[in-house]
Order: sequence, then C-alpha cells, then structure tokens
Amino acid sequence: MGKQTVVKVGDKFNRWEVLSEVFYKTFPSGTKAKFVECRCDCGTIAELRLGTLTSPSQPSVSCGCLRTEVMEKFRDFPMIGESFGRLCIVSDGYREGRRSYIKVQCCCGSDPF
Repeated sequence: MGKQTVVKVGDKFNRWEVLSEVFYKTFPSGTKAKFVECRCDCGTIAELRLGTLTSPSQPSVSCGCLRTEVMEKFRDFPMIGESFGRLCIVSDGYREGRRSYIKVQCCCGSDPF
C-alpha cells in the first residue's frame, strides 16, 4: 500500500484550504473514496477527492481560477510599435487555432519576420 497523507482542517494544498475532516462517499458501484471539503483562494467551495488533492504527480491546484488568471495576462496581443528586446511589433497579431502570431522586425531594420 502507498504512503498515507495526513490531512487536517486548515491545511493548504496549492490554492485549496481544507475545511472538513476526511469523510467517505459511496458510489453507485459500491466503491468508497475519501473526500474533504475545501475552499479555493477565490472563494469557491468544493468537495475534493483526497487523492486528487494530495497527488504528488498531478495535484488539483485550484478550482480553475488560476487558469483564468494566467490566460487573462496573455489574452491581448501587444500593440504595434511595442518592443521586446531588439524586436518591434510591426503588424496586428492573428490566431490560427490555438497559436498566435505577430509580425516583428529587428531594430537593425532587417526585413519583417
């Protein structure tokens, strides 16, 4: 058997704070799993499977609010004329599927790429 993780009320796991003691839920198939009630830093309250909360390889980080915050930072394209190191934005950006493209030109004046 694997190592047991002790979880107490008030413990923090990434953005989750534990609000309840561990309890069991029984599924229609008859299997049982350990759960805890947690509150995300954004205020969302959810019942999380204990294994999901404490997984060493892929733990639950948040209710989804972290992804939204990160995406907000990268949603807008930079403005024409903005510089990034030696590169200057020379045209509006565009998207193809999940990828975003922006035409830039080196400050030395070489052709845009």
